[in-house]
Amino acid sequence: MKVWLFVLAAFVLVILGCGGGGGAVPSYTVTGTVIWLPTNDIPNPAAATQIGSAARATSLVDGSFVQPAPAASASMLVSYVPPAESPVAFTFRFPAVTGNTDLGQLVLGPEKITVSGRVLAADTGSPVNGVQVFFGGQYAVSNSLGVFTIIDVGYSSSALANFFTITGRTSATGYLPVTFGASTAAAAGIVDVGDLQLPPTSTDTPPGIPGNLFGTVSPAGSAPGSVVRVFNSGGTPIRQFTVGSDRKYGFWLSAGTYTIRATNGSLTSGDISVTIASADVPVTRDLSMN
Repeated sequence: MKVWLFVLAAFVLVILGCGGGGGAVPSYTVTGTVIWLPTNDIPNPAAATQIGSAARATSLVDGSFVQPAPAASASMLVSYVPPAESPVAFTFRFPAVTGNTDLGQLVLGPEKITVSGRVLAADTGSPVNGVQVFFGGQYAVSNSLGVFTIIDVGYSSSALANFFTITGRTSATGYLPVTFGASTAAAAGIVDVGDLQLPPTSTDTPPGIPGNLFGTVSPAGSAPGSVVRVFNSGGTPIRQFTVGSDRKYGFWLSAGTYTIRATNGSLTSGDISVTIASADVPVTRDLSMN
């Protein structure tokens, strides 16, 4: 008799849990890694991620996390107590989840700054509205003027070299993604990355592959991990590419004159001037660092 009552009670709980047909909110997972900027390494001790009441610890092996996230979740709290330093807590914002989502690298720092800039169509120079811009794990959307403002970005004024390695990216329907980085320290809590030029996915003058400006970086042993940046005529960085084991870099640029520079630690190619005469004519520039 007691067994029957137990089964009946369990059945009633299942029915009540269904909410009379309303159903439970779907749950997904968000994944990624966490980096402590002053050391440019994983948090040790572990950091804590949290969405709602569900909390998880980051891996002490690679800083990764697997966090449960109800559908439509659009933010996650990450807290960390670094050894001999003040605790930090960051709220990372992202597009509302509709499935399992990889957030990439989330950057924690002892300070928080704002990263701003503007996105333009590379073929027309017009502002692009509604572009999703990601940097350091934070995100914002450009307005009708193409301007974006990303708040609460992890920063360390004592580890600027590490901050400069952060790679941002864009996402917009009808445009190819663009990567970018910062090259100046924060002024009054703001880093302006300047204008980001978005190549359209289709154009009357398509670039060659992998772009219309490309080349290799040497010496071979120092090329992997080096960063190639493109600056406009005003000296503002507008593109960034991290070189892999193939030593190659590539960009899509509209017609104009630019400066490019490869760096890896103390090695640099110096500033190299490049002119793109026409968007459909590829230009090759091999860069040598010393």
